[in-house]
This record gives sequence, C-alpha cells and structure tokens, in this order.
Amino acid sequence: MPRQGLTRTDVLRACLRLIDEKGFEGFSMHELARRLNIRPASLYNHVENESTLLARIGQTATERFARALEEAVENKTGEEALASLADAWLDFADVHAGLYAVVWRTLKPGTAKPAFLAPVEQAAGGGAARDFLLAVLHGVAALRRVGVLSAASAPEAFTSTLTSLWK
Repeated sequence: MPRQGLTRTDVLRACLRLIDEKGFEGFSMHELARRLNIRPASLYNHVENESTLLARIGQTATERFARALEEAVENKTGEEALASLADAWLDFADVHAGLYAVVWRTLKPGTAKPAFLAPVEQAAGGGAARDFLLAVLHGVAALRRVGVLSAASAPEAFTSTLTSLWK
C-alpha cells in the first residue's frame, strides 16, 4: 500500500532534485527512498520500476530544457535569438547539470526529434548550421562540466564569437 500522501508526482520531483543535486551517477532508488522517508521496497508502490521512472525523468528533463530554450528565443530573431539561445543552453547545463546529462543519456537513435531542436532551428536555421550550433553548445557545456572551461570564462566573448559566425 502506498504511503498516504505520497504521490507519483512527489516521487518524480524528489528524483529530479536528487539527480540535479548529485548528478545522474549519484542517483539510486535507495537514495530516492531515503529522501522520501520510505523503505526502498516501498518505493515500488509508487513507481512501476526504475527504468520507467528514469524514462519519465528523461522526458521531464528534456521538456524543461526545451522550455528554457523556447523562452530564450521567444520574440527574437537573428543574432539576438542566437545569443539568447546560447546563454540559456549554457545556463541550463551549468545550473541543472544532472538534468542536462539525463537529456543526453535518454536520447535514442531513431526516436522522435527532441523538442529542444525547435528553438535551435529557430536561432540557427536547419541543416549544417543547426548541427554546428548543437556541436558547439554541447561541446562548451561538456568542457565546462569537466573543468576545462570555467563558467565564468568570458561568456560575452563566446557569444560574440558564435554570433559573428552567422554574419
């Protein structure tokens, strides 16, 4: 019997917080149960299984990432949209590093186009320009994550360099 008052939404939120705080590598069902103040076995009264929960987390993380990018480019075009998209992308990757990692871990070849591509296409166009922008932004985010680049390392210089490529 599920713990009274604990909902699937509560479990999902706790899981998102755990992954955001400790990274995907720091996630475990045991730690999630501990945070919810229930026994690990009792967690399965609230979720079907770990893979289903992680699929929901992947979907939620991708939706949040897409929403952040959509808001960044809303009512913007050209260099302004590109600069705003870059700022939002790197901000999400820095502030929500765990969820950002989940977005990439849950992408599967041959599945539907991820929602976060629409704002990228809006800012950069399609084809090679879009692919280049994806590679640059993801590369910078990954290099920041491992400490090769710092989050403070001249974001304005990066953005101006990126936007100059579209002139």
